[in-house]
Amino acid sequence: MFPTRPADSPPRRVDLLVLLVGAGVLWRLIGLDVQSLWYDEAATIHVATAPDWLGALRGDRHPPVSFLAFRAWTGLFGASDAALRLLTALCSSLALVLFARTVRGHLVARESAARLAIGLYAFSPFLIWHAQEVRMYPFVELGSMLALAGATARLDGCAHPRAAALATFCGTALASGSHYLGALSAGIVTVLALGSPGPLRPRALVAGLGIGGFLLWTPFLVTVLPDQLATPWGHQGELGLRTLAELPARMFLVESSSLPGPWDALMAIPALAIAAALGVQAARVLFRRAGAQEARVLWALAAAVVAAATPGLFGVLNFAPKYLTPIAPLVLAATAAGIVALRPG
Repeated sequence: MFPTRPADSPPRRVDLLVLLVGAGVLWRLIGLDVQSLWYDEAATIHVATAPDWLGALRGDRHPPVSFLAFRAWTGLFGASDAALRLLTALCSSLALVLFARTVRGHLVARESAARLAIGLYAFSPFLIWHAQEVRMYPFVELGSMLALAGATARLDGCAHPRAAALATFCGTALASGSHYLGALSAGIVTVLALGSPGPLRPRALVAGLGIGGFLLWTPFLVTVLPDQLATPWGHQGELGLRTLAELPARMFLVESSSLPGPWDALMAIPALAIAAALGVQAARVLFRRAGAQEARVLWALAAAVVAAATPGLFGVLNFAPKYLTPIAPLVLAATAAGIVALRPG
């Protein structure tokens, strides 16, 4: 959508990126009917196909976009497990393509970091797992990535500023209309705008478009949210220091407790590697060794985590890493930049 690759990039590198993206898309599309639908997926179909879907939605705790999408999709392609999961897999695949076109020059500075970030995104167990669930999280992923692509392209100066502005608005609207914490995409866009150099007017425009995408859902929030909050739900997860410490790794890995003991312990290795890479990148930003674009990514990531964690610390919201899908691209970009920074040159 918004070209980011330098015109003189070697063809070999372009071929590698195409291979990574293609493999990531394929990985999302295979095995869609291997697992049967579980409880939350069945709840999605119940709301999406209910004769009185708005009444069913009032008893759920999510905005309407994904349910409307599944309602239209089942009317066209049926309600088999594979057909249902194809929609979410396509959403995640589109997000991967957007990430590949955005990361170079907008999220990381070095070509090697861009390739690594694309590889991490393409084969992220976390993103692939949720890409094959009949839930709203791939819609949040796609909307957040669309907003991120549009905002960074508009802030850094692109050939199609109006298209970038429209993508920013539509992306935050899609993310916010799919899950309430999809609103983090609006906050990320705002922090990116505030942390970018240049004249105030274009930066304020980007921030306003991001916030506007969220505010588009104000009538829905006023009408439906009170009923949803009155629905009794158990608290699914406590947000503590350990959860926050594990959060960056959870944006790449998935729950491994079902694995045999030794294999489960091995998951600590990539988790520690991600934490170390983010620590390196944070040090680079604090000591001004990183460029302005990488610095704003880290500040946006930190701000989004704080914004999401604050209500959870007081028990206001349930918490699970999947709710923070909007920060996954930032985590993977910062991780890749931190790893590559350890190499000279």
